[in-house]
Amino acid sequence: MLQVSDLIVELAGLEIIKNVSFRVERGEVVSIIGPNGSGKTTILNTLAGIYRPRRGSIIFDGVEVKNLGVHERVAKGLILVPETRNIFPEMSIYENIVAGAILIKDKNKIREKLEIIYNIFPWMRSRSKQLAGTLSGGEQRMLTIARALMSEPKLLMFDEPSAGLAPKIVAEIYNIIEKLNKELNITVLIVDQNVKKALDLSSKFYILFNGEIVYEGRPGEIDEKNIMRRYFGF
Repeated sequence: MLQVSDLIVELAGLEIIKNVSFRVERGEVVSIIGPNGSGKTTILNTLAGIYRPRRGSIIFDGVEVKNLGVHERVAKGLILVPETRNIFPEMSIYENIVAGAILIKDKNKIREKLEIIYNIFPWMRSRSKQLAGTLSGGEQRMLTIARALMSEPKLLMFDEPSAGLAPKIVAEIYNIIEKLNKELNITVLIVDQNVKKALDLSSKFYILFNGEIVYEGRPGEIDEKNIMRRYFGF
């Protein structure tokens, strides 16, 4: 599904990502973990088309996409759910969701996608007219996921899905991500500081440290305490 090779990204003249290579197979949940400032969000933003790499290759679903714009990548199904809750606060829940369908012209398909979303988030159906700006932080995070689903993702990238949320809401968010993967067959790439949650859901993970991939493995095959102590300081 995704093959990243020898990726180098510079921001403000500094090399943030250094020869990074990794793979995400179709149907997998893969996580990239690492301490703050290691470059995890930069990788996701580069995959989404927000940043352009100085060098390297990004093959998505068999196509080189490194020179494509954000909307072109979205059209191909490569979609980022950002950490920021970039909702439209003065618009309703319904209006926020259908804003994700900007590339879909078939109204019947939009209705079908909306029904799928309401089945995943039942509370959005009953509160569809509520202004998004009045939602809690966790609800706003779920709304950004719902809007991303309207764009027909093949691969969903989650940037810090647990950031700033209470443990109960974090568990709910991760249950939703698992459902998207298992029931809707959406491939998932996660970046999160909540290492335990990310690893519990992932079939494979990479550790990013100072802009470089320093470890690749599968949960359960590592001495987690030593890994956490070495790269996270705990």
